[in-house]
Amino acid sequence: MSIGLIFFTLADSKVQPNFDAYGVVVISLALVADAIIGNYQEKIMKTHHVPNVEIVFYSFMFGFLITLLGLLITNNLFSSISFWNKHPLPTYGYALLFSILGYLGIDVVLSLIKEYGALICVTVTTCRKVITIVLSFTFFSKPFVFDYVWSGLIVILGIYLNVYSRNQTAFNAKISSYTNSLLSLFR
Repeated sequence: MSIGLIFFTLADSKVQPNFDAYGVVVISLALVADAIIGNYQEKIMKTHHVPNVEIVFYSFMFGFLITLLGLLITNNLFSSISFWNKHPLPTYGYALLFSILGYLGIDVVLSLIKEYGALICVTVTTCRKVITIVLSFTFFSKPFVFDYVWSGLIVILGIYLNVYSRNQTAFNAKISSYTNSLLSLFR
């Protein structure tokens, strides 16, 4: 599923050729990380019986430390603080709002992982991303390239394989039943 979303991004780069390759790489890495982190969080929650709040705390702390390290390495920490102090509402205010909404979203995702597993959670979040892409075509006019179709088919194939892996015995029984009934027509 994540590969399909990566191909959506690459199709966008064909439509708008002034894409920055760095941005495509970062988005692709984010999608891959999104696919990996759910399994890791599920393992931690099931192995150590950790509540959602603790997972969120350590995830955000890890992200904060990486961001802080990046700001220190690029020597942008103090200029960033200065900018934030000059524009308090758009920075502190929106950061607070983003943090609250982000926490609520992450709590929903972690609840999905805890209740249904990482595979279902990744499927739900991928479907949300696909719906977002479809809505972007609906609300914002953009040129269409055939690569979007292939990307969508890869996402659908990923969802199908996800469902198949969860219900393999039932699917195999249905496939066997259909195959036998089809073969009986030719006998």
